Amino acid sequence: MGIFRRKKEDLDFKDTSAHEIGHEILKFYGGTEYSYGHKGSSEVYSFDQHIKDNAQKFPLDVNTEIDLMPYFRDNKYGNEHYQPNYFRRRVASEKDVLSLLWLTKIDVR
Repeated sequence: MGIFRRKKEDLDFKDTSAHEIGHEILKFYGGTEYSYGHKGSSEVYSFDQHIKDNAQKFPLDVNTEIDLMPYFRDNKYGNEHYQPNYFRRRVASEKDVLSLLWLTKIDVR
């Protein structure tokens, strides 16, 4: 139990860190509301940043990637702690990665 718990805590930390660093990237190219509104899935200026009613649910397909930045509503499995292969499915979206490259002003040929 101890080794599993430590591994999960490390994965949680990495996931949270990637999400929080992602806010800075989103803010630079999409603005504060886009970033801290979690790509439109939460209220920016609410006290608790609650998830909007129209936010997407976690994808049911266990092979579908889960974007790091938006908040998701629970699906039939529940919240993020109950999603199959959750940490393996978490990714930065293609748009976010391309925007990060654009922000660096790298000349890609």
